[in-house]
Amino acid sequence: MTKSAMKVGVIFVLLCLTSGGILAFETYRYLHSPITHLQVPPSKLITIPKGAGFNQIVQILAEHGVLDQPNRFRLLAYFRDLMFELKAGEYEVQTSWTPNQMLDHLVEGRSQLYKVTIPEGLTFEETAERFEQAGIGKKENFLLLKDNLSLREMLDITPVVASLEGFLFPETYFFTRNDTEMAILTAMIQQFNQNYPDEYRRKAAEYRMTDYEVVTLASIVEKETGRDQDRPLISAVFHNRLKRKMRLESDPTVIYGIDNFDGNLTRKHLKTPHPYNTYRNFGLPPGPICNPGKASIQSTLYPEKVSFLYFVSRGDGTSYFSSDLKTHNKAVRRYQKKQ
Repeated sequence: MTKSAMKVGVIFVLLCLTSGGILAFETYRYLHSPITHLQVPPSKLITIPKGAGFNQIVQILAEHGVLDQPNRFRLLAYFRDLMFELKAGEYEVQTSWTPNQMLDHLVEGRSQLYKVTIPEGLTFEETAERFEQAGIGKKENFLLLKDNLSLREMLDITPVVASLEGFLFPETYFFTRNDTEMAILTAMIQQFNQNYPDEYRRKAAEYRMTDYEVVTLASIVEKETGRDQDRPLISAVFHNRLKRKMRLESDPTVIYGIDNFDGNLTRKHLKTPHPYNTYRNFGLPPGPICNPGKASIQSTLYPEKVSFLYFVSRGDGTSYFSSDLKTHNKAVRRYQKKQ
């Protein structure tokens, strides 16, 4: 080999080493730099729709200004074999993240969570409205699942319920906007199962009640008062009336059976026959009238040992209890006149 050929060879090797070094440096710098150098807020909320392919996801990120070198990001995902692992969702992207952090976040599906509090006493329909107002799910889709057999069979109670009314456990939940109505209802049913232990089933059997009947009565207790101290007393009234074969005569049950109730309960309503009118029908209504909380369920199973058969609202959130009709009527005149 001539000296000139050797020089060319040495120069070629040096160029290769230099190019390789530059490439290695650029790669290192890219992997350890923020995903964007554009003038954008420190964090942005990005939605990746369901069914979006890898290139569409990269395009969405670039269009929102949180990815200023999309081709390098594509190469990174290719070499990490993660191109088909990115998940749909709503993400709060930090523009200070490195490309690897961004990729890991999308692969793990750390979607934005939204807090939704479901208070005690809402009906199934009101619960569906609460989720829709929070931007999670559609009311009409929830209502289509109210009688879904697979969901009803998930309830760890007997017998299989007629609908999910009464079994969406009141709680504070965290969901993503991509969570389906089926997934949301499943989570609420699982929460109910966790809060209805075997102890409750045994206690229900002592009253010769099914779990379904317990929840039905608990839903009435829930709607009759918002005061925890009164729940065991109201429960006792209803237990005592059931034992004596008396009608429950509960206004909330009548209201539940009225379509488009305007807030004004009349004597005509009390006389109108329908399955939930406990002023006309004996025993419990066909099913729950709302979703009761744990306090109402517990009060239903552990009522106070009292002889009360009647109660009337004092108008201040408390109730006045009586064991005989004469005393009750006197209390009604006194407190209703005051109201």
